[in-house]
Amino acid sequence: MRKKTFYRAIFIFSVLTLLTGVVFGVLILLTENPPEKELALAQKSISEAKRAKAGEYAPDLFNRAESNYAAAMRKMRIENLKWIVSRDYDGVKASLESSINYAQKSIAASKNASVSVNEYLEKTYKRVDDRIDAFDSLIKLIPLPKSVRENYNKGKFLLSESKLAFGQKSMLDSKEKLQKASVLIFRAIDYSEMLVKNYFGAYPLWQRRVQEAIQYSRRNNTSVIVVDKFGQQLTVYRNGESKAVFQAELGQNWIGEKQYGGDKATPEGTYKVTQKLMPRQTTYYKALMINYPNDEDKRRFAEAKRKGLISKGASIGSMIEIHGGGGQGVNWTNGCVALHNSDMDKLFGMIDVEVGTLVVIVGSTKPLEEVLQKESI
Repeated sequence: MRKKTFYRAIFIFSVLTLLTGVVFGVLILLTENPPEKELALAQKSISEAKRAKAGEYAPDLFNRAESNYAAAMRKMRIENLKWIVSRDYDGVKASLESSINYAQKSIAASKNASVSVNEYLEKTYKRVDDRIDAFDSLIKLIPLPKSVRENYNKGKFLLSESKLAFGQKSMLDSKEKLQKASVLIFRAIDYSEMLVKNYFGAYPLWQRRVQEAIQYSRRNNTSVIVVDKFGQQLTVYRNGESKAVFQAELGQNWIGEKQYGGDKATPEGTYKVTQKLMPRQTTYYKALMINYPNDEDKRRFAEAKRKGLISKGASIGSMIEIHGGGGQGVNWTNGCVALHNSDMDKLFGMIDVEVGTLVVIVGSTKPLEEVLQKESI
């Protein structure tokens, strides 16, 4: 009897164990699994978005993709801590699907933005380069305030950095540098253009002075000297015809009329040679002293003082020469006109370049349009 009871107990236990296993197995089969496929797709999409630089070109969409992915990971950790049969991954799937959707959108937006930035950069590079080509030689020539020249050079440096970043496919860094460079370069060029245009307001006066000097040369069968400050040239006319042209270097602040002694500006006006100085009589090899200040310079100086445009203690200056020592490649004098020593020899060798020779110094012998066209070539 006891054996029957024992075997019956074993049978019941076995049946219950089997039923428990079946029930547990059915529950496992019915339990929802983690969304591994969606998880892998989300990870792949975000990686592709990173390679497309969506974080730079489409940051809002890319950030949403990453935030939804992070939310999915938080929800999955919570579900994994639950009893297996009570896990629900619907919220995880929804966040992963949103992450995938935003990642794909960010990739598309990034590609479009990349093309747009690339087109912008190429067009802007051409526009900036064209402007530099047209005005770079002009800016190197004219005396500018230190801050303007520094900003122009800084802009050109940023431009080169932008092009370097462009070559390295760092488009947004390239764009940022290019925008800063453009502002600095264009401001300096605009300032220079305005300065030159204002300066050339005196062109009719310059033109008249040069024509009168050439006519004087023709009428009196003699030589006159014309200094073109913008052209950086000294021309000798005889009988109304150009006989010699020399490269000239001027005062450091050569644009405009000379205002006072020490301003390092080369004067403008009609003068005469007052002395012909040989070596040891002048600091710079040989020299032709001119009669600066003339009566017109003195009237202008007195008027400027009366109006308070220059200090009361300023002097008008003197000792303006056409002298040697030139060929330095820059405008370096304190207001004189410097020629190469060999050119001074040639100038002195012209038989009628003597005391009394007419010297006309003007801003330019050519109109502004022709000057700017020359500088842009």
